[in-house]
Amino acid sequence: MCRLVESVRVSNGAALNAEYHLERMNRSRRELFGARGDIDPLSSLAIPEEYRAGIVKCRLLYRAELEAVEFHHYRVRPAGSVRLVYDDTVDYTYKYEDRAALDRLFGMRGECDEIIIVRRGVLTDASSANIVLDDGSRLITPDTPLLRGTMRARLLDRGIIAEGRITPDDLRSFARVHFINAFADIGDRTAEIDRIVMG
Repeated sequence: MCRLVESVRVSNGAALNAEYHLERMNRSRRELFGARGDIDPLSSLAIPEEYRAGIVKCRLLYRAELEAVEFHHYRVRPAGSVRLVYDDTVDYTYKYEDRAALDRLFGMRGECDEIIIVRRGVLTDASSANIVLDDGSRLITPDTPLLRGTMRARLLDRGIIAEGRITPDDLRSFARVHFINAFADIGDRTAEIDRIVMG
């Protein structure tokens, strides 16, 4: 079975949102590999000197047990223009290391910076982020994500965002879309709705 990955934001040597990453990691280990007992590789994370300052991506690669830890300097990808892409069969319920299906869809973006995937008539996620639609008073994330991200879970738990069913036609009711993940909060990566190419 394909290996899974947790991509954790490490800021100046500290892992952020650790409890959400560990919950997803241990749930995936139980559901896919029948693992018993939780593991916590973040509590004793050995960060190389060159990755102790600034924003760093820590990748935890695992199956039933942790198999590898990688560190990379993080680079923000632009999201100024967006294309809707359609695929009714794409599935990313678990955070697999193999992203071939998502990479194929991202390759359909044309001149745009980012994609939003439409599955069975409703909006799901971007290529590597959950989405939050913003009308100036409400922040709504699709109730049909491909992957239930850690930032999305934290914002839902805190009541900052709410879930809703969103179709492509609903986009005109919003002003902008935020792309959120372990490295991007509300407002960090944003596109105006009029910069979305509908297909």
